Amino acid sequence: MQKMKNIIFLNILIILVYKPTYGQVEDFITEGVYAPFNILAVGNDLYIAEYFQGKINKVNLNQQNPTITNIISGLEYPTSLALRGDYLYVGELLRNKVSKFDVRITNPTLIDVVDVTSPRSMSFFGNELFIWNGLQGVLHKTDVSDTTPTISNVNIDIPLPFANEKSIVVNGNYLYISSSAYDRIYVTDLSSTNLELTSAGLIDFSSSITFDANGNLYCSVYNWISAENVDNLSILNSENNFEEIASQLNEPQHITISDNIIYIYEREPTKISKLDLSSVLSINEFDLSDEIKIFPNPSSNFINISGLTKLENYIIYDILGNEIINGTIGNNQKINIQNLSNGFYLLKVNNKNKIKLIKN
Repeated sequence: MQKMKNIIFLNILIILVYKPTYGQVEDFITEGVYAPFNILAVGNDLYIAEYFQGKINKVNLNQQNPTITNIISGLEYPTSLALRGDYLYVGELLRNKVSKFDVRITNPTLIDVVDVTSPRSMSFFGNELFIWNGLQGVLHKTDVSDTTPTISNVNIDIPLPFANEKSIVVNGNYLYISSSAYDRIYVTDLSSTNLELTSAGLIDFSSSITFDANGNLYCSVYNWISAENVDNLSILNSENNFEEIASQLNEPQHITISDNIIYIYEREPTKISKLDLSSVLSINEFDLSDEIKIFPNPSSNFINISGLTKLENYIIYDILGNEIINGTIGNNQKINIQNLSNGFYLLKVNNKNKIKLIKN
């Protein structure tokens, strides 16, 4: 495995755009939740994988007094959830299988997709479903668009022990892996021909990770060793570490986000709580002495630069800190980004001003 390098874009992005503060966590569901292994927000609904009950339940996120509805029963230890189109994919630990059902149907039928050992966590990259094998510590993938999907191993050097991993998440072209066995979150570029894990952020006892619509990375922390309650919810900051935005949680196991609200499954006592992220992420103005602006942003073809008083050098970095484009730009001139992959980038002008750029 090649020498690791630290990711820089996401860290800089968060500290420039947001100033995190502590928020107030509120109860969302306190009854009818037993032992979920995963939760996933899909539109206005929250899906709950009840591990020991062998069920997939659902609750409407817009209800003032939310009630739980059973969608699928008879599963054998459902552990992982992932959405692709109108289908919710479910990993079953005991059956060693991934199945799916149509979320548009009131009483859906479960459809087998592929056999795989210990599908502890799943996430989609296009039609490819990446699956973490929690028993063997192996990353698999399968193309769900195939008539008969098959499982293959992902060729990537994963440090051991990694079987205690809690979640994998794809954001843009990048796959993130949380590990309670290591003090960091790992990331790899799925568009690369040679996959390599690098450090995305430093944190102990990470139990679940997720992204908001702005590309901010959140992590729930469940410290099962400490006698004190240090469990918390954190966001990645500019120093390659996570900064707490909510504390004194009770064994937070899984998190998911919908409409800027983060939902948290807490195990002791068993409940699902929520935190409005707008209450903890206050917009911070960029310190741009030249008042440099880019538009449109997001963009799929070109970005225009305004606010420059002279020709300036610029560099565009990807999320791993790799230099993608560089050149010289003048006021009201354009930069061609058509050949960039969709995702988040960092534009640096004159090696000083830093602006988040989204290619869509």
